[in-house]
Amino acid sequence: MLHLIAQPEDAFRLGDFLNSHFQQQEWTEFRAAIAFVKLSGVRHIREALTEFSHRARVRISVGIDLGSTSKEGLAELLGCLDKRGEVWVFHNENNSTFHPKIYLFKSDGRADLVVGSGNLTEGGLFTNYEASLFVLLDLTLDEDRALLEEVEATLDRWSDPSQGIAKPLTMEFIEQLVEDGYVPTEEQAKESQEAARRSRKPGEQKEQAPLFNRTPVQRAPHVVRGIRAPAGETKQPSAGQQSLGFTPIQAQGGARRGFLMLLQNTDVGVGQTTAGTSKRSPEIFIPVEAVRPVKARRVQICEPEFWGWDSKFTDDPARPGKKDRHLRILYEGAMLDVVLWYNPGKKDYRIRNNTLRDAGNVGDILQIERADVAAGYDYTAAVIRQGTAEHAEALRLCVNTPQNSRKRWGYY
Repeated sequence: MLHLIAQPEDAFRLGDFLNSHFQQQEWTEFRAAIAFVKLSGVRHIREALTEFSHRARVRISVGIDLGSTSKEGLAELLGCLDKRGEVWVFHNENNSTFHPKIYLFKSDGRADLVVGSGNLTEGGLFTNYEASLFVLLDLTLDEDRALLEEVEATLDRWSDPSQGIAKPLTMEFIEQLVEDGYVPTEEQAKESQEAARRSRKPGEQKEQAPLFNRTPVQRAPHVVRGIRAPAGETKQPSAGQQSLGFTPIQAQGGARRGFLMLLQNTDVGVGQTTAGTSKRSPEIFIPVEAVRPVKARRVQICEPEFWGWDSKFTDDPARPGKKDRHLRILYEGAMLDVVLWYNPGKKDYRIRNNTLRDAGNVGDILQIERADVAAGYDYTAAVIRQGTAEHAEALRLCVNTPQNSRKRWGYY
């Protein structure tokens, strides 16, 4: 299965991929090849990588070309592992730039692979315009195993000391790289950029109208430095953040207990409005592919029974093709009257309720679970916030994407 990670617009960016995977217990190995490493990038993954390295193998190859890897970035990356894994520096004196960006997580039965343009910098992980292909490999399949073997063989070459172009990283070697001019400190890199700016001719420094507009992009997450767990221990969720205990159910078989969906701009707040018109209806949009199979579209995991489609829906006599289902949903102890309806014009399903619409932010995950028949309501709902352990666990199950949308969903 393939997915595109396109940033910075996507709610799920390369940094999210790394942090969510580091927190998953099933992986036994992480390998990577990265052209440029800076402190700004490592600080976003250091806590998760440190804990991961206590229970799994880590082997990373990094480049030092073009002055784009910093002393501080290398030192922080090495400090995350503290002799529990390997970092290799790759450099060829023939001026061939080491420029790959590969990230691989592996277990006995599967592997998740990202190949793209994102370096281990804050821009590469979150705020730059980057594109990466996210590949889910099933190691019971010959074709997927063959691809994994090619990737691993390539990574092996980039951490092979026999040719003298790959060397193991130590703190002493970092100092030597700085002393010999291979790697700058971040202060030196900043000074070089300033010097280049000042060296421009006076005529080149005059203010000119820019050729392109300036538009804001999603910021990188705020980094909170937590307490590192001792070797052999796993940090437990804090109060109110207990593990959700998701049990993934294989595609197209049996009823699902719960539904997860990554919220986008169309699902939160009041939505965009046009001057002189009424506020947009308070609706959350469920892709049609999540509810029922759609011809001429790639196979997705859908579950008509979960939503009661269409036996529990009634026709709207005022609008041909429109179908409604009235629900009672328990959300944070309050009973909500909700309308779930099918829009034949847009070909999507919509949850209409002000409280649920206002509950989340872009990038949060909406969780809906079926209730027991005797509960007196149809579903429970919750919003899983970004940055929590539950979010990483839930995001792993949101493996489906509709056409022409950044939305993702999954069942369990």
